[in-house]
Amino acid sequence: MKKPERMKNKTTKAFLYQNLYPVNLYVTTLDDWEDACDFFDFFLTTKELSSVMGATFLVREKYSRAVGILIVLDDFHCSTLAHESIHYADAVYDYLSMNAEGYNEGNEQYAYLVTWCVEQLEDFIECKRKEKRMTRKMTKQDGN
Repeated sequence: MKKPERMKNKTTKAFLYQNLYPVNLYVTTLDDWEDACDFFDFFLTTKELSSVMGATFLVREKYSRAVGILIVLDDFHCSTLAHESIHYADAVYDYLSMNAEGYNEGNEQYAYLVTWCVEQLEDFIECKRKEKRMTRKMTKQDGN
């Protein structure tokens, strides 16, 4: 399966990833939580996030009204990525009223969805690391 291209949304710092389901995946960091709150309506009441490794929310863009799932990361460890990817897959299935099959029934589509999400989170992390390296490099060049 061809990996979809990552798109950076121009009106938010959150990264947008699209797959074959009609529910977008958005990924951002805890540092950009205020930006996310300005850009999205949350289906559940949210409070200030201050000390989390990751969190997953069902959201809707305020202006386009596109529905999606927002993953907020403050920790880039594999365990956090796996944990939030399971929440993502569960949210997709719940939102679309899909039923997950058990292991004995061959739950491949669910496993592929979790895998896809982990791959997008890895892409997001790599982009953030590149941004950080570029910022450091530019700061050194400016002599600051």
